[in-house]
Amino acid sequence: MLNKIQEAIEKILNPDIEETQQNFAGPLWRSTIEDQQKLLGGNKAAELNCVMEYIKEYQMFLMEGGYIGFVIACQPTNGVNNEIRTAYEGFLSDEFPHNTLIQLSLAALPRIDGFLNGYRQLRGKRIGGEDGELADAMSESVINYYSKARKESLDKKSGIRPRDFEHWITVKIPVKNFIPSDKELKEFLEIKDRTYSIFEGLGLAPLILNDEEWLSRMQTFFNHSPNALWRDKVKINKLVPLGAQILEQGGIINRDEYGLEFSSLDEKSNGFASVMTLKQTPDYLNYGDIINLLGDWRFGKRTVAWNPYLMTLNVQLPSIHSANEEFDRRNKWLKKQAKGKMLEWVSTLKDQAQDYFAIEDELKNSRLCKISLSMIVLGENKKETFTATRKLQAFFKRKEYKFNIETILAPSTFLNALPLGLDDEYIKLSDRFDEWTAKGAVFLLPHSASWKGNTSRPILEFVTRFGQIFGLDIFETDGSFNALICARSGAGKSFFNNKLITSYLGSGVKSRLDVGSDTDGAQVFVIDKGRSYENLASQYKNAQFIDFNENMKFSLDPFANIDDFYGKEGQAAMVHSLLKAMASESGDLSDYQSTEMLTVLTELWNLKGKGSSITDFSELCEKHQDVEIKRIGRQLKPWCEGGIFGDFFGKKYPPINFKSRLIVCEMDELSSQPHLSQCVLMSLINAAQHAMFLSGNKQRKLFILDEAWEYLKDKPGKINYLAEFLETGWRRFRKTRAAGICITQSLLDAYQSQAGMAIVNNSPWKFMLAQEPEAVDKLKELKAYDGTDQDYDLMKSVHTDKGHYSEILVRYGQSREIVKLFVDKETQLVYSTDPDDRELVDKFKSQGYSIKEALELANKEKGRG
Repeated sequence: MLNKIQEAIEKILNPDIEETQQNFAGPLWRSTIEDQQKLLGGNKAAELNCVMEYIKEYQMFLMEGGYIGFVIACQPTNGVNNEIRTAYEGFLSDEFPHNTLIQLSLAALPRIDGFLNGYRQLRGKRIGGEDGELADAMSESVINYYSKARKESLDKKSGIRPRDFEHWITVKIPVKNFIPSDKELKEFLEIKDRTYSIFEGLGLAPLILNDEEWLSRMQTFFNHSPNALWRDKVKINKLVPLGAQILEQGGIINRDEYGLEFSSLDEKSNGFASVMTLKQTPDYLNYGDIINLLGDWRFGKRTVAWNPYLMTLNVQLPSIHSANEEFDRRNKWLKKQAKGKMLEWVSTLKDQAQDYFAIEDELKNSRLCKISLSMIVLGENKKETFTATRKLQAFFKRKEYKFNIETILAPSTFLNALPLGLDDEYIKLSDRFDEWTAKGAVFLLPHSASWKGNTSRPILEFVTRFGQIFGLDIFETDGSFNALICARSGAGKSFFNNKLITSYLGSGVKSRLDVGSDTDGAQVFVIDKGRSYENLASQYKNAQFIDFNENMKFSLDPFANIDDFYGKEGQAAMVHSLLKAMASESGDLSDYQSTEMLTVLTELWNLKGKGSSITDFSELCEKHQDVEIKRIGRQLKPWCEGGIFGDFFGKKYPPINFKSRLIVCEMDELSSQPHLSQCVLMSLINAAQHAMFLSGNKQRKLFILDEAWEYLKDKPGKINYLAEFLETGWRRFRKTRAAGICITQSLLDAYQSQAGMAIVNNSPWKFMLAQEPEAVDKLKELKAYDGTDQDYDLMKSVHTDKGHYSEILVRYGQSREIVKLFVDKETQLVYSTDPDDRELVDKFKSQGYSIKEALELANKEKGRG
């Protein structure tokens, strides 16, 4: 078992590199503070980190000073609960070798290159011609925008920078010799497997880091160049100890009065790190309160700094037996002293005795440990970083957490906060550790942040209130793809909808590497009132803007669009609902009439199939022996050949042809005829689903019903046939790789009608922009929306900062997160309804510039570049 470890050790102790080994020799931590100050004065990078080698077979790091260890990277928890708390308590209370070192870290770093690469995967040449150029230009604008924002910001006013959060669990186990014995190795493997199982059980997607993955994360702290190796793929130099590779060649670290300065020959590579250590906690701690230090998750307005950081809870675990013996000895002494005359002279004895009594009670189901919470704050330069650190320190103090900014011990504290960096000598010398129980330590454990979304190949990109990059694809689910969007007037609905449409038009299904000659960008259908999408449709060559009015020269014949008549999700139910809606605007047909209509419809379909017509159905009803069904035949006359609406739904004109990538159906001119408008809507859904069926499953489709509150209203005591229709129609979308998206002003609208509930129940995705507070209160009163008091408070806090960003509460199942939508300046021009903006872009295009160049030049001319 030890042969492979011995082979690995020989590589780094080979006589051929004896000189290099001598440079790296010596203990990492000196025995005096003065020596620690000198630690960063030279250029021996290997002295900054004790990691020597990685043994792949055991996923084990070997460290100078007699340690072996492993690092697990997890997704942070999206909130807290008793299950999570119990898991961490159990982890820290479990059996470990004497003086095992554990680090529990929350990293918020600008490591978003993987996210942006995933964004690229489904983009590029997804639609043809000039439309493809426009789509690709917008995609590149997003990538450039987020890349720059890591150092600049997504928005100058808010200062928010995109980051990626990870939760790291590091375990360092002491061994007697540099090479672990069989017994030590067996114990190490058991602890590693046990630890992995705990975090896998919590659903945190644990990843046991190998040497490249560990080094990549370490290099993030030391190398700040735009071309740093960690931004792509780190390669290990097998001739040099791992710890010597954390600083790239040419990189320099200097100790500063207020932290550490990173520099190189390239000025863009400069960086700075300040360090803080927790000195005092609130008198009363609640589990999960530590998340309040990360930012303003409640309101999304008052986060004081957006710098990358690492927050680490360092833990030393002495053996349970020896620690308890030492505690009992001190506790007995205190109990003897904390009474009588002694208390008059030493009043603090009473407080100490109370603390020990509390610990004694907790130890019944826990263990003792030494802990220290520290935070590394990263920035571009000393001034910017230290200003941010001061702001954070003041903010933490308002939350009753007192942090001290390190000066003399800044280098030591910095290095000891990094994964595998914690050292026993630092614990002894630093005077930064306090004795806690494992049960109490979890209250200071940083493991919560934001939900990251549902995909690593995002179609829609956002950031959370913590700045976490958030990727979304409504098609990456095990169930339905449908969505409900709610937004009051002025909440940023237009930008969000435009973003949704353009993002899916410009993205595909296959990986970028697999795309052949066929384009697989989405097809989008929009039903609207008010001409909100006319400008967007005009931006695309392959788009249809269809104005529905009394002069239509095409047919919405429902029978021509039937592909699957029978079955639970067959179109029989949809055509049946349409015919009922046509026959009875008031919705007062009896159950008997409804049943007989379905029977007649089935007979007609079996007889004539797609050649059937509403006229045929009406005639069959009139021939029925029952007068109630005869009456239905008469009531359908306005929709038959020769009737006032007959041409809209008959055989006179060809069926509507939905051949384009983007189809906008404008219904505004039908607003004065609500009965006709409703029937046209139902027919359009049927026709759109037919077009989706014909196009196959190679591309995704969106069906967007905007201004939907017009259709969701119920008539008291009457049946809403549209609700019946939508329930079947919304379920059918998945069969054609399509998503039905309903947009309304308020979530309350959806919960107060039959049609709305049909959509809610068949739409797992909910996107809620700013809502009227009164509507949220009413929703809470009705108990319609499944949410806690905190959920309703968060719903009220969703807001829009016009000209800067819109917030959206995203909910899917039990996952929910408030995200911010930022739109880059080039894309804003595409979405703009200002004719001057269109004219400006067209001017540069006519001069021979590409769409991408035209958008950039137009922005510069407007003074926004």
